[in-house]
Formats: sequence, C-alpha cells, structure tokens
Amino acid sequence: MTLALLTGLVAAIAAAAITYVLTRSQAGRELAEARAAWATDLASARQDNKWLQQEIERERESVAGTRTLLDTAERQLREAFQSLAAEALHANRGAFLDQAKGHPMRIEIQKMRSRLTLDETVTRR
Repeated sequence: MTLALLTGLVAAIAAAAITYVLTRSQAGRELAEARAAWATDLASARQDNKWLQQEIERERESVAGTRTLLDTAERQLREAFQSLAAEALHANRGAFLDQAKGHPMRIEIQKMRSRLTLDETVTRR
C-alpha cells in the first residue's frame, strides 16, 4: 500500500510538473506573441506619427504660402482701390467745377468776391 501510495504521489507530482511546464510554456508563447503584436503596433504608430508630423509641416508651409499670397493680394487691392477712389474724386471734382462755371450761384460768388476786394481796397485808403 505504501508503494502504491508513493507511486501515486510521484505520478501526481510528475503530472503537476508536466502541467506546470506546459502551462508556463503556453503562457510564455502567449506573452511573446503579445509582445510581438505590441511591437508591431508600436512600430506602426511611430510610422503614422512620423507621417502625420510631416503632413503637419507641409500644411504649415502651405498656410504660410497662402498667407503671403493673401497679404500680397490685399495690398494690391488696397492700392487699386485708393487709385480708383482718387481718380473718381478727381473726375467728380472736375465735373462739379465744369457744371458750376455757368451756374448762377458761381456768378453770385464771383460778384461777392469782387465787392469784398473793392471794399478792402477802399477801406485801406
């Protein structure tokens, strides 16, 4: 009976040892597979990050170019508007003066100036 008990105990220990080794081996493989998957994911994420950083830099350069273009366009529009406004003002002033040449009000103003000039001349003497 002791031999049978001893044999059973050895068999149980051997079975436990084999189970432990197999389980540990399986866990080791799963851990190694998980690490490999994480390493692959990390490498992919780093590659994506690098591409995104490059994309951000390209966008910044594009925005800087667009901003320069807009600043130039704004300056040109401002200059064109100022030039057109000056031309319009000059044309309107000329048209106004042309219309006012024969206008009765203009004639009256000229008469008043003549009287004032005559009055000043008389007063000074």
